[in-house]
Amino acid sequence: MGWEAGISRRGLLAASGGIAAAVGGPLAGWSAPATAVPTGQFDLTAPSHDLFVHRKLYHVSRVMQSLAFDSTNRRLFVAQLQPNKTRDADAHGDLCINELDFHGNWRGHMHINDCGHGVSFGVDAISGSPELWIEADVRTDDNGHGWGTRLIRVPYTAGETISSHDWGPKYQPVLGADHITCATDSYHRRMVVRYLEDGAFHYGLYDIESMLATSSDPVPGSGAVSVHPHIRQPAGLGTFQGYTVYGDYLYLLTGDSGEDNARVYSVDLRTGETIQSAATHAGVKRLVNNREPEGLAVYVTAAGTPRLFLGFASGYVGKRVANVFYKNYPA
Repeated sequence: MGWEAGISRRGLLAASGGIAAAVGGPLAGWSAPATAVPTGQFDLTAPSHDLFVHRKLYHVSRVMQSLAFDSTNRRLFVAQLQPNKTRDADAHGDLCINELDFHGNWRGHMHINDCGHGVSFGVDAISGSPELWIEADVRTDDNGHGWGTRLIRVPYTAGETISSHDWGPKYQPVLGADHITCATDSYHRRMVVRYLEDGAFHYGLYDIESMLATSSDPVPGSGAVSVHPHIRQPAGLGTFQGYTVYGDYLYLLTGDSGEDNARVYSVDLRTGETIQSAATHAGVKRLVNNREPEGLAVYVTAAGTPRLFLGFASGYVGKRVANVFYKNYPA
């Protein structure tokens, strides 16, 4: 099934919401859908469809870690760790952010050092150009993995290499927390922040404008008021591989490399209740080499259709590829 199912190629161009229009970059005259967009939860048992499979990122020696959409300019960004060159990229949290079109063709990259592991990140394009909400000020744990302790908002600039230490303000919505990452919901102008506190992961949902308004606080972000009380991550999950947010619902992805045990969960951010859990076999017959779930994201088409996207890494050592699938919102 095509990505804009039921619409012809000409119709895609006319609607400014299809793959062909997205390849050329920003869409002239794009605006939010005129019709009401559904805001409830996705049905996780719905079939998965291909966006693209077997596409190379800038560093073929590293797997994809997560993905995020710029819904304004119709772009897809994919995070991966950099290769180890002069230092251990995992320990130092050195990330590469790839820019792809909706066919999975690579269009550029940006290196951001001293970030974290890249479990999740967000994109905000309210200013017109994409800006990345991403972890910063890495701290290396006892296992040699780097994790962010704050968030920053960085303009995406293809070809640039920067350090998160050089950017500010640094947002810290939960003082004293660690392993801080985020995901954005561009349609509702919200972000969910994941953090480790007292040995457990938690999630807080914020309005992006509320977070930005705290940039002059003594500790930026600490004054932002969450939309709902924070919730604790459900217990008993498998290997954690990513998350995203849409409306009042949190989506979690788990699973292991080379195993057909990937699962998606939906959680009500208002109550912390797990609403649904379902296995996903997206690409299982084609991603035969180290299929590993790697990230979730939500995108709203110009026609007003929300879609839940699932990332999977695959390929041999030194020849890693990215794969992205999606679930349609219930009709």
